[in-house]
Amino acid sequence: CGPCKSMHPIFESLSKKYPNVKFARVNVDQNQNISMKFGVQSIPTFIMFKSGQIVDKMMGAVGAPGIHMICKKHTQ
Repeated sequence: CGPCKSMHPIFESLSKKYPNVKFARVNVDQNQNISMKFGVQSIPTFIMFKSGQIVDKMMGAVGAPGIHMICKKHTQ
């Protein structure tokens, strides 16, 4: 999707700012089991895990400010 593709450079930029955070993308069309497991109902969806547990979730094209906010919130 267009908004998903627009997030790629934002992920690249924020992965440098937050080196202890692993950023990953999942194609939900090719990995439907993952989207069902984590309750992805719209794309893009951003899920933050900490120690294997979901600690935050955002849906929609939130842009850099939204992703930055959850990274900052959970890496302090």
